[in-house]
Amino acid sequence: MFLNSTYEEVLELCKENIEEGIDTSGGYILAPGCEFPLDAPPIKVMAMMDAAEMYGSYI
Repeated sequence: MFLNSTYEEVLELCKENIEEGIDTSGGYILAPGCEFPLDAPPIKVMAMMDAAEMYGSYI
């Protein structure tokens, strides 16, 4: 996702994951899995952070 997607695609994928995670009873943590790829462009990491700020609050 971080290497082959655009900023907008990463943002949308994160939004979709957050929306699915909201319905879980134990909470949800938005994370890249094991780690970010070493050569992931910083703008893609920023897209994930932006999605968390925009869509991640459901309390």
